Amino acid sequence: MMILYKDRTALHPVLQWAAAAVCAAAYFLCCLPSFHLIGRFTVQMTLSVVLSAICTVLFFFILPRSLTVIGKGLSLFLMTMLTIAIKDQIVEQIKAGSFTGWVQTFFYDRPLTVAIVWAVAFVLMMALRLFLPHSAQMQAFRADYARFFKDSSGVFLLFYVCVLIYCFLLQRKPGGEAGMNLIPFSMISAYISSASFAYESIFYLIGNVLCFFPFGFFYRVYKPRFDVARFIMLPIVLSLLIEISQIVFGMGDFDVDDIIMNAFGFYFGYFLSYLTDKIREKRTAGEETTIFAPADA
Repeated sequence: MMILYKDRTALHPVLQWAAAAVCAAAYFLCCLPSFHLIGRFTVQMTLSVVLSAICTVLFFFILPRSLTVIGKGLSLFLMTMLTIAIKDQIVEQIKAGSFTGWVQTFFYDRPLTVAIVWAVAFVLMMALRLFLPHSAQMQAFRADYARFFKDSSGVFLLFYVCVLIYCFLLQRKPGGEAGMNLIPFSMISAYISSASFAYESIFYLIGNVLCFFPFGFFYRVYKPRFDVARFIMLPIVLSLLIEISQIVFGMGDFDVDDIIMNAFGFYFGYFLSYLTDKIREKRTAGEETTIFAPADA
């Protein structure tokens, strides 16, 4: 397969962007079924995963030197979703006649769906890069993967930061009554042991873990040197600041369990990045120690 990839000629840059626009449109269509199935979490996520995987596999085998095109396609996809969210905000404010606060046009299920569609494509290409042998035949693939990683992860981080700011700050109206939970694991236990494991409960538990997972993963990618104090304290401090801001401005409850789950998500993402490097190092008998560094091609 890698010989086939090496022997294929890359598309002209203009054609690459045209093909990337088609990829972005396809990934957008992968989200639409989930957008219309609010409250059916399992179906939403399953559809997002399956549709994104099908599209990514087809793009990989059909398009010449497909990694560069898929990377650009994922970037266009994320920028399109951000643009739609901003457009919806503007439209709602025009209808209201004045700025009345940030409207919930891009609620939690939608950014999670978009992130999953992106993540499936990203993980499939990452897994391929991770387990393929280290050989001269992979030179073109390694170079294209480096561009894919740079394009897709760079725009994802922009999307990620925008979603965090929106979900934790902008969409919450200040001045409300804020509660406080200082008992560790009390809210987690309550949600898990509740008679009806509702849609909101799933988002509370999974969402609080996932929202810091990319932070931990990409933090280690760009800061691979391990510092134990920074590793332990960074997610706790940032999550604590978010919780304090919510109670100070009356935008939500202070919940120590949120800090615990946010920190766990960070640590898990960090560990996964570390594990990925160790797998690659063992797979290549030490010839490569990471798949996140720029290609030597």
